[in-house]
Amino acid sequence: MFARHIETLIDGLGLFEQDLDLAARYADLLVAKLSRVASDFQRHIATAPDRAFWRGFDDRHLDTLQIEFWRNLFGGRMDQALEDRAITLAIRHRDAGRTTEAQVVAHGWISTRLAELLDTEVGRPRPEMRRLATVANLLLTVELALASRTFAAQMID
Repeated sequence: MFARHIETLIDGLGLFEQDLDLAARYADLLVAKLSRVASDFQRHIATAPDRAFWRGFDDRHLDTLQIEFWRNLFGGRMDQALEDRAITLAIRHRDAGRTTEAQVVAHGWISTRLAELLDTEVGRPRPEMRRLATVANLLLTVELALASRTFAAQMID
């Protein structure tokens, strides 16, 4: 059963049951790809000219918590516990010094890189991988919406 707010976000993004089923069917693949993307992202920001912008993004423990969150999100566990974990994770990101702006930029980078990896996935139907990339992006947007709601509630930025 979905948490009510998550259901509102999913509906607002136009996701359907078959989209969520697709994400759940490929949850292990998505998490594996996102683990790689997270590593690529760490290398990317390590060479960024403005390191202060990426403050708080070098916490490996937070990366582990993030990947576990994604596992639940893509696996279809969108209950109140997931929403609560999203809030807790957003607070930890905040406490680490991450800004809303940096979170949005990171979301764009991660979603784009994930789509690129799925588009080149060998041995899987290309149209299905493209749809999966779209669904994954929309589910990552659900996460971003939950985080931004938490950031706004804390009135910090």
